[in-house]
Amino acid sequence: MTGRDASSIVLRNAIALIASTAATGCPSPVGTCSQSDATRTEQYDDLALQLEADGGFVISGEDGYYPGQYPSCRDYCSIQPELVSLSSCEGPTFADASTGGAWTIECDGRWVACSFPFIINPPPAPGSGRTTEGVWMPPAKPARGSVGKRSARLGEHFARAAAEEGAAVFAFRRLAREIAAHDGPRSLVMAAQRAAHEEVRHAMLTAMLARRYGARVTLPVAPALPVRPLDQVALENAREGCVRETLGAIVVAFQSLRARDGVVRRALRSIARDESGHAALSWSVERWTERRLGARGAADAKQAMVETIAELDGPSPFRGPVGAEAGLPTAGEVRGMMRQAKARTWPQT
Repeated sequence: MTGRDASSIVLRNAIALIASTAATGCPSPVGTCSQSDATRTEQYDDLALQLEADGGFVISGEDGYYPGQYPSCRDYCSIQPELVSLSSCEGPTFADASTGGAWTIECDGRWVACSFPFIINPPPAPGSGRTTEGVWMPPAKPARGSVGKRSARLGEHFARAAAEEGAAVFAFRRLAREIAAHDGPRSLVMAAQRAAHEEVRHAMLTAMLARRYGARVTLPVAPALPVRPLDQVALENAREGCVRETLGAIVVAFQSLRARDGVVRRALRSIARDESGHAALSWSVERWTERRLGARGAADAKQAMVETIAELDGPSPFRGPVGAEAGLPTAGEVRGMMRQAKARTWPQT
């Protein structure tokens, strides 16, 4: 296991531990992980997976468990958060009707399984996640039709969440361009591109929840966002990724346990796994920029984290009139999350 793989798993488990501690009130929930060698096979129907002329393929549609564009099966297999190391892969291969009539992709490698099912194991919020300067958030639209006051407020909450997820799409697309422009590792560029694809799906899921409660969704817009100097990229990543996105991942994992509506819990559970990966990506970007910028850049990024943590360490920005329905934490629960995050995910600050 590489150092990056190990640190990613540690962060994901810390996020799961913090969320489950706050959700259950248990002071020290038990969490264990184990690794095993296995071949996993994913299947897609012929509407969800389309081959491209260069040998790559695109996954889309409702069956798109990992939606996106992939140059090879190796790129596809390597995005799965449970994978520790990939030995080989095969596919996509189309099975004829007698064997199910589906595209199959096989990933052979070492996998990790943990006792926190909402982070590592389930199939694929809304906390305050990543955004970027230059994104414009239009005002929310009033609920449409005749809905109760509580439902209208819940719909408005998820409409705001959909807008935040939409802002994250712009943020990750920009991050991918900026990493590439500064000659960053291809793995980080691809991870940021995948995160943008996942945020599109998150916006769709939260928009579905908003419409379910009578709300209308207005998504953000952005002009062509320029590539910035690396020190500015590092500062934004420290604030938006290492702090806000990490806390957002904890909050959405908490919600996936506490929301009263089963439909809401299932939607947030699928978002939670992705968001823990986005938090891990933010810390990988932080380590890369620290190596490039040296001690001064690392000190500036650390100070940006300290200031952002202080901004979030006040009254809860999450709980509102519909907090219990959406599974949002109380002010006391947020304070507990912040204390644990300082100990487990922000120790250097």
